[in-house]
Amino acid sequence: MKIAYKIIMPIITLATLPILVFLPLFRININSTLIDVKQLIGIKEYMSLYDIYEMVRVEGDESRKLIMEALLNAVKDKDSTIGALFAPYLKYIYMFLIFAGIMLLCILAVAVLSVVLKGQKVTTLVSFLGLASAFAMNKSFDAFADPFLTGKISLTSLVSGMSSFSDLTQSIGSILSMLGSSVSNLINSVIRVDHFELSVAYDIAFFLLLIAFIFSFVVMIMRRTVDER
Repeated sequence: MKIAYKIIMPIITLATLPILVFLPLFRININSTLIDVKQLIGIKEYMSLYDIYEMVRVEGDESRKLIMEALLNAVKDKDSTIGALFAPYLKYIYMFLIFAGIMLLCILAVAVLSVVLKGQKVTTLVSFLGLASAFAMNKSFDAFADPFLTGKISLTSLVSGMSSFSDLTQSIGSILSMLGSSVSNLINSVIRVDHFELSVAYDIAFFLLLIAFIFSFVVMIMRRTVDER
């Protein structure tokens, strides 16, 4: 049992790392009957961390580059319209990153501790901490995604907020302003975010962390029972 534990635990925990990198981690579904918004900004419905890296590394067309730069600059500027729009929700992204970091540290720690330690008590505790961090990471991301799903942050509000950052978005923002709120509401109704959530990579990783915790806990109880006899 000791040898099996020292082999199985590192395999289970370390398997989560390539899963989180290469399998789809995010699902972003923008439903539109007017334009292909996903094609415009260069995203797919299911995206892995590797996909995001490739999207950032490889330069896209000029219009897509302008849109992404305008959005990032607008979010960073707390005094801008869009900066104020995002301000209440940015804390959830920071929490997401913190819990993701804790989860990754726990994964590495469990892989090492399961091999070097004789007992399972510490390893079980750390695996539970990793599992709890993964759960908190998901909740933090859901809290950040909520305003996009409920319409508190809409496509028209994003474009209008970016209008001072590039000629392209300034032109679109001016058109939206001239069209009025009724047309903007109509646009929001036909261009909406249906899904913005963590996807299959998170589900598999969470399941593996749960298996690791249960396995470590069961082995710890079994060893304690044997020792008491």
